[in-house]
Amino acid sequence: MKFMIVGTAKAGTTSIFHQLNTRYYIPQKETFYFAKDRIQTGQYEYPQQRPGSSIITSEKAYHALYKNNNTGVQSAEVSTCYLYYYLSVIPQLLNQHGRDLKIIICLRNPVDRTKSGYLHFRREGFETLELEEAITAIPERINKGYDFMWDYVGLSQYTSAIKAYQANFKSVQIVFFEDLKQNPQFFYQQMLSFIEDRPVSFESEKIEHQNKSGIMKNAWLFKAMKQSYNSLPFAKSLATQLLGEERLRVFRRGVKEQFYAANSATEFPIDRAFLTNLFEEEVQQLEELLQQDLSKKWKDFQSVSIG
Repeated sequence: MKFMIVGTAKAGTTSIFHQLNTRYYIPQKETFYFAKDRIQTGQYEYPQQRPGSSIITSEKAYHALYKNNNTGVQSAEVSTCYLYYYLSVIPQLLNQHGRDLKIIICLRNPVDRTKSGYLHFRREGFETLELEEAITAIPERINKGYDFMWDYVGLSQYTSAIKAYQANFKSVQIVFFEDLKQNPQFFYQQMLSFIEDRPVSFESEKIEHQNKSGIMKNAWLFKAMKQSYNSLPFAKSLATQLLGEERLRVFRRGVKEQFYAANSATEFPIDRAFLTNLFEEEVQQLEELLQQDLSKKWKDFQSVSIG
């Protein structure tokens, strides 16, 4: 294993996966293998819980994914939850791959990440609560066994996890979703140079942002379609065989876009001041850890920056 991207969710990991998968062997975007003991399944339907079939639970199955690498390129893994579950994931990574495994951590303005995570479920009709109510409901939902994606706040708190990864691995790179959006060429060039331990140029004619958040029209229909798709273990496998991974990805994105409302940005207004206040202390701690003024990237926190 050459490197591992450990999160966070809604911070560009899907886009990064599709770009890096052309250079490295990444058999699937997420295996959830190192978080398998923390992710509950079988009690609720998707997305309250993800299907058990989507989680690699055995060492044999995990190694089988990478055993088929006859491409001559290095292997890697991309995850959205290994930052969130760092306390249980890090010991397993050390045991499996050692301290030399390169770790990449993708961060995003916690206000935007929380908003995006919330709208991800709200746009599809799964989330019915207003944002502040949904945040209040997080502890109860997590205690019931809801998927980690429902912890809108926890996924946006990075400092403790970054400290732990930096303490246990020799090479840890912190990258920002905002840089990916503003200058993707430079973003990937820096990432590839970190992975390869040498300057690497990056050129791509096609750089797409995946999993954009918005509001869905006909959310009830989209919800029913998605639940049916995720409840059938063979559905994705069959669709992949018929269309191929790239065509299937384009097809699914096209289906989603047919459900997007034109006024998605204004349907559910988000109180940014409320979220900024919620994350002020976290951002201050993160700036101290990274020794970096984050207000240049995260405008919501200009008044609380250490810079």
